[in-house]
Amino acid sequence: MDPETQKDEEQAPIYTIPSRRLGALEHPMIIKNLDKGIKTLGQNNAFQAILDSASPQISVPLYLRPDNPTARPLTSHNALTHNVVLKVTVPKRTGRKRKRGTDDPWEGEVLPPSDSSEVLSRDQLDHPAIIRRKLQDNPTTYTVTPVGIINNTHRYRGLADFQYSLSHSKFMNKFVSNVLPGDINKLKNFSLAPGIETGKDIDLIPPPYFTPMSLPFSYGYNQNPHTKELASGGSKLVPDGVGDNSDEDDEYARVVNVTARGPAAGYFIAQDEYPVPTAPKKQPDMTDPQIAAIINEMRAAMEERPIWTRRSMWNRLGAKFAELPKNGGLVRHCLQFAGYQFKGGPWRDALVKYGLDPRSDPKYRVYQTLIFKLHKTRIGSVGRSWQAVRRNEISVTNFGRYWRELGVGNGAPRMGGRVDEALLRTHVFTSNVDMGSCRNRP
Repeated sequence: MDPETQKDEEQAPIYTIPSRRLGALEHPMIIKNLDKGIKTLGQNNAFQAILDSASPQISVPLYLRPDNPTARPLTSHNALTHNVVLKVTVPKRTGRKRKRGTDDPWEGEVLPPSDSSEVLSRDQLDHPAIIRRKLQDNPTTYTVTPVGIINNTHRYRGLADFQYSLSHSKFMNKFVSNVLPGDINKLKNFSLAPGIETGKDIDLIPPPYFTPMSLPFSYGYNQNPHTKELASGGSKLVPDGVGDNSDEDDEYARVVNVTARGPAAGYFIAQDEYPVPTAPKKQPDMTDPQIAAIINEMRAAMEERPIWTRRSMWNRLGAKFAELPKNGGLVRHCLQFAGYQFKGGPWRDALVKYGLDPRSDPKYRVYQTLIFKLHKTRIGSVGRSWQAVRRNEISVTNFGRYWRELGVGNGAPRMGGRVDEALLRTHVFTSNVDMGSCRNRP
């Protein structure tokens, strides 16, 4: 065979599309009865609007309840398309049968021609899969004929408005029976009742629209990317301490947030709580070199002095490590492994070495914390003297700093002498305002 002839036979056939304008409507329902399907388009049957593609604003109403004239219809979206309508003709089924896969003669009688005007198969099986099967069974005997081009398609992608039943409305029943038919004789019988209606069950006419939303809201539901599901059998796919709940049955799958902060390793105890903790709740992760260096330095500081304020500990670490983060988050994380803290009392918010109770010996009185309310100086302004501060009528400030009593005594000799010469109590008061030393009043 000539190669050019073989090449022409392998090419797809070419068809000429006639210049016939067609319109399409994608009905949201399965049409089994053509008359009922046309009835859903309303009484006017706006077929011209289906064919008109000049304006995209033209829409075709679709009534889900065509028998109820008060029900609001769906409105279509006139979308521009470029689809081709094909007429595919396959050999008519005669009803005769033979064994599949063989060339045996056909058996059975030929069915008489049908008088129906509808183009249906013998069993009325016009499913697309059946049609494709017919094309496969008759690869050389079916014909394809182009019909035309669909320039616009009406699609129903919007939401239906809220439906309100007016079957019990006296006014709407009277309006539907006398006005909507368009009969002049019935129209004369329609009249509005004068006056103002009062009492119960007042007949209220619903608004033309209940909602302006025509498109469904895209909620975008998806799984939180920071969550993990616990494996079956109780084995966990998340780090220890995050979302741990051993009381739940292992047979139920649980989803936990892996970014949630786990339980704190440190302790914040009340000033009258006994005994003091001897170790943190869990050990730190010493595999991180930066965390290991900070915790080792904190533990060395605790051996030098058993009680520190967070400010003094930060100053010590800042002098030791120049590469500390500016936000202090890493240091705050490591503080809970170096010591515990009191919620109130003389050593409020101080970092105390684990296992040490400062309430057991008066010698720890020098580590009490004092809170000073200092006036905040504006940037670029000159500080005021203590006489000017006392003459000011403002006595409340919103800026506080914590200092140890030992640090205040070293910086202020006069006050340090008062602290050293104060009488010692036999026991520690656990009040928020009382300290280990007696008040020295003049």
